[in-house]
Amino acid sequence: MLGFYPVNILDPNPDLYYWSSTETADYASYGYYFTSFNPNTPPSFGESVKNQSNTWGTYVARCVRRNPAGVCPAPVAILTGDASTAKQKVLSQKAIFNITYNLFSVESVEVIGLPAGITAARKGNTLTISGTAPDYDLMSEKTIDYKVILTNACGTKTTGSAGSIEVIESTVEGDSGTKYKVYSYPDGIGVWMIENLKENTGSPTMTTYSGQSEGERGYYYPSDDARTACPQGYELPTVQQVEKLRKYINSGEATAEEMDHWFSESAHAGYYWQYDSSWQDWGNNGYWWIADFYFVPYAFGADTGNINEINQMNGGPIDDYILPVRCVKSEK
Repeated sequence: MLGFYPVNILDPNPDLYYWSSTETADYASYGYYFTSFNPNTPPSFGESVKNQSNTWGTYVARCVRRNPAGVCPAPVAILTGDASTAKQKVLSQKAIFNITYNLFSVESVEVIGLPAGITAARKGNTLTISGTAPDYDLMSEKTIDYKVILTNACGTKTTGSAGSIEVIESTVEGDSGTKYKVYSYPDGIGVWMIENLKENTGSPTMTTYSGQSEGERGYYYPSDDARTACPQGYELPTVQQVEKLRKYINSGEATAEEMDHWFSESAHAGYYWQYDSSWQDWGNNGYWWIADFYFVPYAFGADTGNINEINQMNGGPIDDYILPVRCVKSEK
């Protein structure tokens, strides 16, 4: 509004008069004003006509700044933390990894596309999306696509950001019908099996660690057969995937549950060394094949408190080693 702060100098006890602009006023015959007799009461409004001399009253004016188009900065939402949180995979009925935005020049914000159980809350200039993923079995579409709609002080509206949350089952089924627990790690680490595989697909050489019950901690596979052992949609992890997992688990940021995936007794199934026909490391260490092997046996392992760096096994030809398998959800 164009505002004037006029004082009627003809009035010995002047009230406060403010000219008010209006798009429909006929300025040739009258003007619009509003007055405030008391700062504690709302103003009143009316028309001011010209006097007998065909002139307006004499006023002192004070102006109010307009916001013409283009003056207001464009509203912006910037994702904080790891960008992968705006495109994540989460297990059915588990908490999503919080998605946080810093807001700039934002008068109002709306997030569209979120299902029941996942909410967006603004506090100051921070927007946080959090909550629990829906039940996988009740979802017709397994991916939640959302948009962050921003509006600035001038009413300009724009899509400030967009993201997706893919909801996945908490288990994966092997060819035998056996279901294996899986877990979705944060920061783009991926969805991993957290149980050792025990499928006849891939032709395991060994199904029983000496002195233990059959398949108690999974089956044991030679290198070539391990490649075809994973359930549909899953595959052996690459070096890069293992490195992301290793750094996260060893960083001190992992939860107790996440640590237990790799350091519990059930994870430490050892391996079989054909070189001298011996079983090794039951209850002490876990070993799992990785995809990036050719002529030497590379694997990654976990002892009682650390996922070890990816290393060549003790030496010797790759066919000497029979190891457990854990798979990661394919990104293809």
